[in-house]
Amino acid sequence: MRFFIILLVFVMCFGMVGCGSSTKKAKKQAQKNEIAAKSESRIQLMEQYNACVKKADGDAEKVKACEAYLKAAEKIK
Repeated sequence: MRFFIILLVFVMCFGMVGCGSSTKKAKKQAQKNEIAAKSESRIQLMEQYNACVKKADGDAEKVKACEAYLKAAEKIK
């Protein structure tokens, strides 16, 4: 009987450890996905900003209008 209780406690401990580690892995993966999504969004905004500036051809008003992309990219950090 004593052996059965020790075995049961041992199995329960491993079960608890197994449940906790999968949650941590999922949380880390979610954080990585969030960082990747932010990076991708920021890159797209910077590309839009660069295209807008090239399209403006030095016109100060148009370049100033393009700064909305730059400000949005800075907010994503």
